[in-house]
Amino acid sequence: MRKLFVFFLLLLATVFVSAQTFTEWQDPAVFEVNKLYPRANLPQYRKDAIHRVQCNDAMNRVSTLDGQWAFHYVPNADERPTDFFRTDYDDSGWGTIPVPGNWELNGYGVPVYVNTT
Repeated sequence: MRKLFVFFLLLLATVFVSAQTFTEWQDPAVFEVNKLYPRANLPQYRKDAIHRVQCNDAMNRVSTLDGQWAFHYVPNADERPTDFFRTDYDDSGWGTIPVPGNWELNGYGVPVYVNTT
């Protein structure tokens, strides 16, 4: 009886594991997979001169991400370039996109946030 119970338990577990599709990116109701809790990461300033010098030194090593970035859009993820990270990769055929920005609003692809049901 115990062997039969274990067999059915393993069978049931196999059915549940194989039923997962891992396509959360296609479901508009799912927006929090592996998402960190929102928080601000700002430097704290004190009024003493030593701390002010330390903060200025740290802020000099910070660079912003805004500006014009090279961007290459493909309609299917399987068509993406896989070796774009190489230093000798030729991205001269790519377009540019303003960052921060939204690529759908800059002429690439179709906006997916429109839910018309």
